[in-house]
Amino acid sequence: AQADVAMRRHIRTQAVQAGSRNTLELLEETGHDLVQTSSHGGARESHAKWQGRVFSLSGKSKKYPPFYRETGYGSVDGLCGANCKHDFGIYVEGQPLRYERDPDGGDEKREERYQAEQKQRELERGIRAAKREATALEAAGLDNTKERLRLGKLQKRQREHIAAHPYLSRERTREAAMESKAHIYPLATDKTWVREKLMPGKGAGTAADVSRRAVNGKSYHDKVASLPIPKRASEAVYAESRRILRDRDGTGYERMSVVSWKKGERVTDTFGHGLKSQACGLTAKQVEACRRTKGGVVLIHNHPMSSPPSWTDIRTVAENDWVRSSVVACHDGTIYEIKVNDRSVVQAYEELRELAKRECPNVGGDVIDQLATEMLYERNEEAKWFRLTKKK
Repeated sequence: AQADVAMRRHIRTQAVQAGSRNTLELLEETGHDLVQTSSHGGARESHAKWQGRVFSLSGKSKKYPPFYRETGYGSVDGLCGANCKHDFGIYVEGQPLRYERDPDGGDEKREERYQAEQKQRELERGIRAAKREATALEAAGLDNTKERLRLGKLQKRQREHIAAHPYLSRERTREAAMESKAHIYPLATDKTWVREKLMPGKGAGTAADVSRRAVNGKSYHDKVASLPIPKRASEAVYAESRRILRDRDGTGYERMSVVSWKKGERVTDTFGHGLKSQACGLTAKQVEACRRTKGGVVLIHNHPMSSPPSWTDIRTVAENDWVRSSVVACHDGTIYEIKVNDRSVVQAYEELRELAKRECPNVGGDVIDQLATEMLYERNEEAKWFRLTKKK
């Protein structure tokens, strides 16, 4: 057995046996001789014959059979043995029985339930194995798409199996590969764009409506996939950009989501934050979570008016070494991606802003900011402070 399976079985068995020893000590102290075993649906055949019955611990009772001989208590395959779910407790003569002898309503139904539970255990083993393999490949920097697809199929079969047997319930802890803390996302298909929901309905009739023609379908997925960022991160950027666009459709407001550069896992987002026009900043706690993300992060946010990255967008990348890339998802379907090559771009912008103020002393600060940004874009063609990728 795998280490996690053996450990789970050992812990469960030890807990059951510890409880049974305590019960026996209590019986001895109080002088009780009679016990009743518990019962549950789908018991294995060898245990079903004694579950829910009353026994005599001493074996001297003429009415009730001997406990140790009938139940096999103390043996590996007996009551409270390996993987046994049964236990026992004090029974007082004349009191109602706590457990049914046959909770399934017949041997045929009991066997059906037993086989259904065994099938569930089999699927759980397959899910754990797929997670281990996917985790190992990811840790080695190798593609684990095949294993994640297998994981998705196994989880789908598990859902269908449980739905077909109402007495079963999903046991998530049994599906966890306990030696791995990494979260592996299953895949239903290797084409992310196929499984993503289309932008629903019609827009709100504003200038900030998202173009369905531009963002629905494979072409938008391919556009995002062609960005110069790792594959897992680009798949996450695709999913998050569409999630943001669905949320902000028809509004002039922005949202931000952050995914890890290496694994594409969502780190945090601003969904649920108050609405702020032209702003989608992270809280101090969220910034700290990004800073702690191994390998850095990718920022994704929207521009309702489909404008190019602002100076704030560029500066955010330049001033934070944990930002590996920033992606702007425009409502018209355009995608921008920013990487900063030279952090001196911050000083360059400040100098250009001072220049704009001297040349246009009678205009407001917003206009100065816009002029400085335009000059920065022009100078960047030669200086190469940052790289801007545009996908239209």
